[in-house]
Amino acid sequence: KISPPPAMSMSVALYTFYAPSSLHQTRYFFVGVTLLLLLAFTYCYSSRSRPPSNSTPILDSSVYSSSLTYYPEEADISLPETVVAIPRVAGAGGGGSHLGGVVLVLHGCGGSALNFFPKTNTCTKCTGEPHDTQIVATMHKYNMAVVAMSSEDRTHKCWSMNRDTPRVIARLNELASKHGWSQHTKLFAHGLSSGGYFASTLPFVRQRINMHLR
Repeated sequence: KISPPPAMSMSVALYTFYAPSSLHQTRYFFVGVTLLLLLAFTYCYSSRSRPPSNSTPILDSSVYSSSLTYYPEEADISLPETVVAIPRVAGAGGGGSHLGGVVLVLHGCGGSALNFFPKTNTCTKCTGEPHDTQIVATMHKYNMAVVAMSSEDRTHKCWSMNRDTPRVIARLNELASKHGWSQHTKLFAHGLSSGGYFASTLPFVRQRINMHLR
């Protein structure tokens, strides 16, 4: 006669002790176990994704405040409202050899360039939305300059390929001339929602941009 392993015997004994005595009770038993497993999974996942209570601010404005520049649309209506943030490592002009590249960030419908930066002395209109400022913080870790622009449509605040493309190209080329960015400067585009669609159209006009669009 072969005896079952002790662990199996214990499992069988426990099930026999706790097992429901009817089909109706069986359903409740498995529903209860399923709910407990779901609660346990939810708790574990939320605990892992929750930031620590002593975490640092999402974006420390002191990292770039000295080089944060705001270009209001009112100054030149043919160019979009723009905020430029250049990490200190790139140097005063923003075209130093340590610059990792330039990232054009484009908001979604309802947003603006002001969402990507907190309010500072050089950008008093900036609003600093948490998710958007986190994008900038990540880019600065890689020594990337960040250029945020607003769409021409300030009603629905969405992007238009026909209306916004010439304005965005003109602003990028103006900034490239000012900061010494050239075809050797890597340009990346990141967009949210409508801005993501607009970013996907830029490769079609890369020849008109005085930087190396990746």
